[in-house]
Amino acid sequence: MDKLFRLIPTCMLASTLASLNEVCAQNLRSYTDNSVLSNGKTVKIRVQEEGIYSFTYKELRDMGFSNPKNVHLRGYGGELLNEDFTDSNHYVDDLADQPVVDLGDKIAFYLRGVVGLTKTNIPTTNNIGITENYTSDYSYYFLHEENTEAKRIEFADELTENDTKETTYTAIRYQKFDDVNIGKTGRTWYGSKFNNGDSKKFSFKFNNLINNDTAWIHSKIMSSSTKPGFFHISTNLTDITKKIDPLDPEKDKKVFGKETTIDANIRHHSTDEISITYKYDTDAITGAGYIDYIIAAAKCSLKSNVDYQIIPVSPSYTETSITYAASNSNPNIQVWDVSEIGEIKRVPTRMSKDSLIFTVKTRISVGRYIMVNWRGKFMAPEIVGNVEKQNLHSLKDIEYVVVTNSEFINQAKEIADFHKQEDGMNVAVVTSDQVYNEFSSGTPDPTAIRAFMKMLWDRAAKSEYGLYPQYLLLIGDGTYDNRGIYKISDYNKIVTYQSVQSLSESDSYSCDDYFGYVEDNTFGYDRLYTNKRINIGVGRFPVSKAEQAEDLVNKVKQYYTSSQGEWRSKIIALADDNDEKDSESQYYSFFDQQEEAIRTLKFVEPRMNISRIYWDNFTCDMSGGSRRYPEVTSAITKKISEGALIFNYLGHGSYNAISSEHSYSITQVHNIYNKIYPVWFAGSCNVSQYDGFSPSFGEEIMLNPQGGAIASIGAVRTAYSGQNLSLDKNFLRQLFNPENEYRLGKIYRAAKTANGSDSNKMVYILLGDPGIKLKVPELNLVVDSIITLKRDGTVSKADTLKALSKEKIYCHVEDETGNTLTQFNGIVNATLKDKERQMKTKANKKLTFQEKQPNGKIIDVTRQINPYTYYDHTNILYSGSTIVKNGKFEIQMIIPKDINYKVGNGRLSMYAYDENNGWDAMGSNDKLRIGGSAPDVEPDDIGPNVVLTTNGNKYKDGYNVNPNPMVYVELSDVGGINVTGSSVGHNITLTIDDDTKNVINLNSYFKYNFESCTEGKVEYHMEKTLSEGKHTIKIKAWDLQNNSSESTIQIYVTENLAPEIEILTVYPNPAKDYFTSFIKTNRPDEVQTVECSLIDLSGREILRKELKDKPTDGSWKIEWNLNEKGKVSSGLYFLCARIATEKSNFAEKAEKIMVIAQ
Repeated sequence: MDKLFRLIPTCMLASTLASLNEVCAQNLRSYTDNSVLSNGKTVKIRVQEEGIYSFTYKELRDMGFSNPKNVHLRGYGGELLNEDFTDSNHYVDDLADQPVVDLGDKIAFYLRGVVGLTKTNIPTTNNIGITENYTSDYSYYFLHEENTEAKRIEFADELTENDTKETTYTAIRYQKFDDVNIGKTGRTWYGSKFNNGDSKKFSFKFNNLINNDTAWIHSKIMSSSTKPGFFHISTNLTDITKKIDPLDPEKDKKVFGKETTIDANIRHHSTDEISITYKYDTDAITGAGYIDYIIAAAKCSLKSNVDYQIIPVSPSYTETSITYAASNSNPNIQVWDVSEIGEIKRVPTRMSKDSLIFTVKTRISVGRYIMVNWRGKFMAPEIVGNVEKQNLHSLKDIEYVVVTNSEFINQAKEIADFHKQEDGMNVAVVTSDQVYNEFSSGTPDPTAIRAFMKMLWDRAAKSEYGLYPQYLLLIGDGTYDNRGIYKISDYNKIVTYQSVQSLSESDSYSCDDYFGYVEDNTFGYDRLYTNKRINIGVGRFPVSKAEQAEDLVNKVKQYYTSSQGEWRSKIIALADDNDEKDSESQYYSFFDQQEEAIRTLKFVEPRMNISRIYWDNFTCDMSGGSRRYPEVTSAITKKISEGALIFNYLGHGSYNAISSEHSYSITQVHNIYNKIYPVWFAGSCNVSQYDGFSPSFGEEIMLNPQGGAIASIGAVRTAYSGQNLSLDKNFLRQLFNPENEYRLGKIYRAAKTANGSDSNKMVYILLGDPGIKLKVPELNLVVDSIITLKRDGTVSKADTLKALSKEKIYCHVEDETGNTLTQFNGIVNATLKDKERQMKTKANKKLTFQEKQPNGKIIDVTRQINPYTYYDHTNILYSGSTIVKNGKFEIQMIIPKDINYKVGNGRLSMYAYDENNGWDAMGSNDKLRIGGSAPDVEPDDIGPNVVLTTNGNKYKDGYNVNPNPMVYVELSDVGGINVTGSSVGHNITLTIDDDTKNVINLNSYFKYNFESCTEGKVEYHMEKTLSEGKHTIKIKAWDLQNNSSESTIQIYVTENLAPEIEILTVYPNPAKDYFTSFIKTNRPDEVQTVECSLIDLSGREILRKELKDKPTDGSWKIEWNLNEKGKVSSGLYFLCARIATEKSNFAEKAEKIMVIAQ
């Protein structure tokens, strides 16, 4: 369908996309067309603390600047950007030009740090608090040489001087502690750990403290203890104790600590330093106390006897003015208003004797003023290095954006180019540093990426083409430790957005959706989830190495070229038991939810085929003292191997496994070999906890280079089942919403948007490429009519399919307009199933409850719960394939005798593909009436013909095989083969060594041969590992009139038996620059190691390849470049192949190849 889709005019497509996004005019921000970094020489610098800094002319020339007077200061430092994209957010575009003071032989300037002053409700600190950048320890600026002199400071409007002159001000000092993230989540870090009984002293230095005045201390403290925690604060004025409630083992399972604030006052004497002592007590052995921050506020005399000093002004809802008089001043003293990062102004001043008089204004936010003596000594910032020219501000009309760590730039360009070529998208690849440089003054900040995406969004609203950014791919892993405090740097490749809440796992999250909220008036912080919709689908490749990034790019390419097949119309519905609960209804709660999800799926896309894996359908193994489901593990692996579009899981989970029994963990994920990659949706806790330092299930299943998933959607933190189900249902709805064009990013964002203001959705993340188009068949298969073929050669129209009747079903391929697609020529696979029947699970749980006896005595009674019941089409009446010609096809079948004779609706499912055109289609009909019996059935008392072999046709009776051989069964009968499973014993069965207690049902492995309803085959890979030695294998099969036949062979199992290389060929031969080698073994569906060497006549190895994979048909196709290590001389060579399975010896084979002159 891609070819058909591309015929839509680009202008029409752009209009469609614009309407789908419900866009509105974006007017809150304006943007320059070119960044200042697009030309000129630029050097990046950084500091940690706010203050006045300087560079000498010599230092500037040493950096490579030709004219120090023309060196501009660009940027605004490292305080966190405002997360609210509202009209009250004072946005500064690109890099603000900041004022520079030329002191003759050097330049000086004001720089902000990473900790800012913010408005709070703390009276003891004049309502001034602090905010810290949780993603960077450094504040960045740029020195940029331009054609004009650097910006000079401009005067602010002069304010009316007050009669009363303030000679003191309240100075603020603080200490932020960042040693540990208690919950491994959120943006708040704590430090200065206190064990029981620990006591610590903290001191703060001020300038010109007023002797014998009272200072105030405000701090946030935290206790992580199951017993009450007590912080004692001692000063020379107060001795205060603050109790912090304990963690309740039941109620606070997901809470890591409890915090509160504490205030104290202190009187300072002759020194400019104040000190305070903290002590922590708790009765819990493992309990500990921590400090988030300490703020000290003290009155100081305003004197100009220091190089510079920050004068904070308390926030006020009413704008007033304050006039200060700073003593010991001189004309070299200036006062700057540095409250607004883009509007730094010089405050008008006048001298009165030795006092500097100036007036400032109050504002809603904290006012910041700096008084500086330009004859003082100032430190130089740290030089980071030269910055290459860049110009992200020139970008517009971009649909697909990749933001990558520079380590993965090659892979980023590769994936972007792929979408440009394959999907016709306008693409852009940028590094995270480039984004920070233009949108957060060079400082790592999640809001910079969001602001960049907003610029692209805003420009699209005013663009001629209206191409909005649809997808954002982040390439690089990230952790909750954005600053690398733990010194584990390999994982910090792209910043993560962390919630404000940090002590409760159930209330905190890390979410890449943050980067996709780009409309005007969208919020951040604690209101992020209240935004109306996500505008951009965001995905992440959580890679820490270039090899991982390359693997994921290759998987995307492989997904686009993945083989057509019925897997595209399959969804696997998985549901865990809820064994932690003590009631029958709660035990089956995930089953109920999955059934609700299935009903949703059937409503939005009835053509999809659903296979259930419900834990309670399998035997629960309690042999080790805990619950285990090994059969579930095998069932999942089998379904992954067979392939499906979606794996949809609901249940318990942890960072390294799904289900409370860990039925499928990272261990199993690492051993998956499959070439058909599904999307995993896991509605459970912590499954995609990508931002820790341990690999998560969601990461590993999509990072697996030899298989796994193409993408995973899962929770990063604790998630709640009810909301999980809601998101899951919306995911399924949006998956088949045509407006989303089967693009994963659009599906994902639409599902989350549909969930509304649900905070639970914020814990979910998409790991994978949001731009991929899922392989959903877009054409439809339709049943036109059905006829019954009678014994006398006549036909009649069939309204009911009856037992042992011979039927022909006429169908066609329908395009999106409802017309027959006559250009479609290919193959169709069809499966007819009998009516739904009630299914019952095994009830793997016993409950104990109290019961009153007739004598009045209360006793404990233990009973097994009732099985869970649901309805499903399970009995297969026909499974086969036929040809599609000019968009039409016929399916011929014989209805088995073993049906439910009560007339009701069966289900016909169909999948067709046209390999030449790259089209595929699916269809279903749930209205086919099935029941009753045919009146004119030809008698038959002969069973089917059964031919049984292992590991290939020549491996018949008495051959050596490996411990897990392939079993091949060829079946034929003029009356058809019975695989319904509706009658006891009438199945295709495999019995090993006459073990009748463990008979293996092979019904689901049977499929009729092409265009046949009388001949078919079974291919079964023995799951049970056979012991070394002699074994017997017996196959029993039935025809549709329930006549049976058997076939038995003996095999000899050899544990380390090498595979046989049945075919080794090369093409072309002779070869010039390239050739391809084809290898086929007799061990399909096993993990194999292949070693291939090109060897000359002297035995010297010229080229070599080593591969490991699990080819489903045992075949290998290996491409060779004869120029890979320099030109290969012409002549005769041998291609030598060695192949082994995981536990076997190597098999060897060689083939001659002639290389001709290049």
